[in-house]
Amino acid sequence: RDTALMVRDKAIKERDEALKAKDLTLKEQDEALKKQDEALKKQDEALKEKDQTLKEQDEALKEQKQTLKEQDEALKAKDLTLKEQDEAIKAKDLTLKEQDEAIKAKDKLLANAIEGMLSKGMDIQTIASILGMSEAALSDYLNP
Repeated sequence: RDTALMVRDKAIKERDEALKAKDLTLKEQDEALKKQDEALKKQDEALKEKDQTLKEQDEALKEQKQTLKEQDEALKAKDLTLKEQDEAIKAKDLTLKEQDEAIKAKDKLLANAIEGMLSKGMDIQTIASILGMSEAALSDYLNP
């Protein structure tokens, strides 16, 4: 019986040692898993921070896009205004050109009338008096 008890004791001790070894292995695995868990938590935090940064950059880009769109619309409005002003200037230029041509035509008629009066024997003083002009202004029509 003693031998059987000794064998049993020895078997129990061996099982106890095996269980201790397994327990030690499990503790080591648990520590390794805790370290992995901490590393994953840190990575998760880093990813969250990157995600937040990307969201902020995306918002900033959206705001820039909106600002650029508004500036583009303002430039288009200014361009339209400038085109309208350009058209108005062209119309005024055309009017001034037409008025200038009309004045030239009237000046030519006046010069012809003055030449006609001179050819009929009128003197410059009389012609100037009839036309309500100074003799100096009248002379401009005689020597174009």
